[in-house]
Amino acid sequence: ATSRAVADLLVSRARPFVYSTALPPALCAGAECAVDLVEHDPAPRERLWGHIHRFTAGLRALGLPAEPRSAIFPVILGEPARALDAARRLREAGLLVKAIRPPTVPDGTSRLRFCLSAAHTTGHIDLALEALRRVGVSRGP
Repeated sequence: ATSRAVADLLVSRARPFVYSTALPPALCAGAECAVDLVEHDPAPRERLWGHIHRFTAGLRALGLPAEPRSAIFPVILGEPARALDAARRLREAGLLVKAIRPPTVPDGTSRLRFCLSAAHTTGHIDLALEALRRVGVSRGP
């Protein structure tokens, strides 16, 4: 609704816009505490890697490809409707697992995204794997 010159001026000079991009002080303080914890307490990191390896093994047992590279696991299902249905059924089982679809991912690669954390327990990991099996996401026997 304006010229490029006026838009550029507003973006660079409008105080509400310029200052809306700064992180809140509480978030910065929380991030600083998190860095301190990671630097001085290896237990959460070790617990997370244990979860990553457990989830990898469980996915493989279901016949799904998985590599222990990070705490984020894509379970590729193909079509968007299949990913949405699986996410809905997992939510009904008490799990929050997001369906990721095009245009975020290429056509034919819609997926579920599992994000593990050190706050999870081995019971949570096993619950997720059992729920995947129950909703029929496995490719195994």
